[in-house]
Amino acid sequence: MDYHDALAALGIGSAHPGGFRMTLAWLEEVAVQPSADVLDVGCGTGRTACLVAKRCGSTVTGVDIRRTMVDKARRRNDAMGLDARFLHVKPGRLPFPDGSFDVVIAESVTVFNPARRMLLEYARVLRRGGVLVETEMSAAAQLPPEVLQDLRAVYGAAEIPTVRGWKALIADAGLSGVRVLFSGPISALMPEPDLLDDHAEPDPGGVSAQVAKVTQANGELMARYAHWLHYAVLVAHKT
Repeated sequence: MDYHDALAALGIGSAHPGGFRMTLAWLEEVAVQPSADVLDVGCGTGRTACLVAKRCGSTVTGVDIRRTMVDKARRRNDAMGLDARFLHVKPGRLPFPDGSFDVVIAESVTVFNPARRMLLEYARVLRRGGVLVETEMSAAAQLPPEVLQDLRAVYGAAEIPTVRGWKALIADAGLSGVRVLFSGPISALMPEPDLLDDHAEPDPGGVSAQVAKVTQANGELMARYAHWLHYAVLVAHKT
């Protein structure tokens, strides 16, 4: 069981830096129109996707590589009386034609994948004038090899760029006007509890020993490397 399997088992809806509060914060800064077609990549249990569908009235599609996440997202959508759609997809190329979406959301997903390939896919499926919203873990500075090795062991992160590195990667994917909405140490966010998720759906039977082991390793890692770990919410456009 890896970190993402544990999140799926726990039914956590906002595991990205800053949690649901951060999603609410960037939604105050990014105008998502009712007419927009929105894609939430790595949607997890659908908390952000359903929020956007409810608050903005947009047409929302969520995709995730874990079927358990997608099933929980669909049940969340039904419980909220929404019509967002959720698709189980394989890693790699997104199953949509070029220029399918006005907004692409990626909350703590790109860092766990080959970032350059993922960003090129976001740019491909965006329409001209479309916007990318990225919420990601970042590094305070270039990580020592032993720190990156430990982070890879728990999270599977291929690389953890600095904020400047994220900006460069997004620009290299062909998106323009890259700007940082919020950034700072992840440790500054951690003391604030996340907002209650009324539609969280943990697996029945309580927390297994495997899930407990993974979540403990996550907590220990975050504490050990707090001075190295930052976050960034970035926005860019396809011109």
